[in-house]
Amino acid sequence: MNKTVVFFRDDDVGELTHQLKSIVELLIAEEIPCNYQVVPVYLDADAAKYMRQLQTQNPDLILLNQHGYRHQQVLKGKTIDTEFAGKRGYEDQKTDITLGRSVLEDMLGESFDGSIFTPPCNRYDINTLRALEEVGCSILSGIVHVSVPARLYYLIGRTFSQVYFLRRCVSYHLSSTPAPKLVEVSVAIDVDEDMDLMGNSLI
Repeated sequence: MNKTVVFFRDDDVGELTHQLKSIVELLIAEEIPCNYQVVPVYLDADAAKYMRQLQTQNPDLILLNQHGYRHQQVLKGKTIDTEFAGKRGYEDQKTDITLGRSVLEDMLGESFDGSIFTPPCNRYDINTLRALEEVGCSILSGIVHVSVPARLYYLIGRTFSQVYFLRRCVSYHLSSTPAPKLVEVSVAIDVDEDMDLMGNSLI
C-alpha cells in the first residue's frame, strides 16, 4: 500500500513581515511542521530573533534551512532570481553557499539546520551539488513535477545519471542524486511556480 508523505516548505524568509508572522503562527497553532528556507542576505535582526525564539520553543514544528545566499545572479546582462543554475563555476557557487551558511550560523545559532539546502527557484546544477557536499549539506530540496512528460524526462535523465540537461533539473525525489550523492526531498506544489518560470526564462 502506497503511503503519502506531506511536508510544508516556506521559501524566501528574510524580513519580519506580517505575512511571515501569520503563516508561522498559524502552522504552530495547527501543529504543522514546516521547513523555512532563509535567504541570508534578506534576513534581518528582528526576523532572526523571532524565528530563533520560536524554533527553540517549537523544535519539532520549525526547521530553519538555507535558501541560497542573495537569491539572484546576473546572467547574459540581466538580473534574474535564480542563483545557482546557468553554468556558474564550482568555486563561485561554493563561495556564495559558504558565505550564506556563515551568516545563518551567526544570526540563527543552534536553531539553524545546515543539513538542508533549497536553491532559489529550485534551480541548480552539478556544481551546486558538489559545493553543497563540500560544505556538509546532505539534503537537497527542489521541485518535482508529476506530469507524464516530466516523469518521462526524469526517467531519461536518471538513466544517464544527469542532474541538469536540456536547461532543466532532473529530479531524484526521495532518492539520491548521482555523485555527489545528496538525498532529494522536493515539493510537488509550488504556489509561486509561474514567477519561478519567468525568472528562469534565460536558462
